[in-house]
Amino acid sequence: MHSIKIFSNWVLIFATLFMVTARFDANGFAGEKHAVITDAAIVIDPDQVTPVDFNATIMEIHSENTPPTLIIAEETVLITTYRETGQMESQQTQLLGRSGETLEMSDFTIDQRVIVSGLKQSDDTIIGLQIRIDPEGD
Repeated sequence: MHSIKIFSNWVLIFATLFMVTARFDANGFAGEKHAVITDAAIVIDPDQVTPVDFNATIMEIHSENTPPTLIIAEETVLITTYRETGQMESQQTQLLGRSGETLEMSDFTIDQRVIVSGLKQSDDTIIGLQIRIDPEGD
């Protein structure tokens, strides 16, 4: 009796795994279109994102997130490594000061004006290409 119960539990586990993996493809669940994280870089399909540029105030800083995020004008901006589909070379979000010098995430502060250039994904998050402290802000 125990062997039948153990066997049926394993059958349920494998059936569940099969159903989940059957729906899963290289881009997530079948039919979904979004950026994919591979090799520690977000892979961007250029046909699935919209370029955005705006000047706004940092509302929140979440350096503890993976990837780190800034909430700017109620938009979630990812500070991350990214690359386009088919490209081998990855790029990192550029964090820049007023005169174009490279900054760290810790150099940004809440209520600071920044200029954001990025790519908006279907889930409304933005992959930050460049975030620069506004030279005319504050």
